[in-house]
Amino acid sequence: GLNRAILASAWGQMVSFTRYKALRAGKLVVVVPSAYSSQECAACGHTHPDNRRTQSEFVCQACGHTENADRNAARVIQSRGVRLILFGESEPALETVPTPTEFSVSRETVFRSTQGTSKWEAQATTQEV
Repeated sequence: GLNRAILASAWGQMVSFTRYKALRAGKLVVVVPSAYSSQECAACGHTHPDNRRTQSEFVCQACGHTENADRNAARVIQSRGVRLILFGESEPALETVPTPTEFSVSRETVFRSTQGTSKWEAQATTQEV
């Protein structure tokens, strides 16, 4: 039921449109795998089904970290995204030859100070291959 509803609402197309718009704006889109993020501890990285006892409660069995389960999962996904941006692919990528319509994206990290707060931004430049 839920899978059909997700497919019917075209979430896959949303990713395609987001990539398209980001490419035109010179921004980077990072797709982060969310598998087991609700069972992984944001503090120590321990993953186990018993970490999420209820829908809203997260208690790490290894380090004792407690937090709202959704907030913990969001922090896990955020740290996965940062690792992907800073260190590249988490798994070895297969070598592929780009087609003439593919673009290569390079990342530059820029430090900007905005109203007394520090902010790191990743800017993307595109180049047709």
